[in-house]
Amino acid sequence: MIEIDLIEDAKSGLPKKQLLGAVRSVLDKKDAKQDLYLSIVFITAAKMKRLNKKYRHKDKATDVLSFPADVTLPDGTEVRSLGDIFICPSYVADAAREIGVDFDEQVLRVLVHGVLHLLGYDHEKKDDEGKMLRLQERMLKRYMKASL
Repeated sequence: MIEIDLIEDAKSGLPKKQLLGAVRSVLDKKDAKQDLYLSIVFITAAKMKRLNKKYRHKDKATDVLSFPADVTLPDGTEVRSLGDIFICPSYVADAAREIGVDFDEQVLRVLVHGVLHLLGYDHEKKDDEGKMLRLQERMLKRYMKASL
């Protein structure tokens, strides 16, 4: 089971069911079988800029930030939390217009991107970037085709 905590400080407009479907498509493909918890937070550009500056030392907003986490409850129970994904809808809207896709598709794209980061994928090196982005696009297409 995948449990998603959806927090909308800034509105995404996408139903939780659609977000969950995109997350599931990535986790199913990556054989993540155990119960998982994930938080998706939609925030304003100002808040995204503050997070990006604090954690990545980049003084600008971005579309998505991911923070992995495993949680142990006070009673010692381990909860498999993938972590938190922060998405900035206004930044995503600008990117969607720039590349010529609709807003919903771009939100799902950055969500898939964020989940891949939580699973350990990175794009700091050019080789890794191409590999991650190709995987991201394959998974996004797979989800969108399945959801038609």
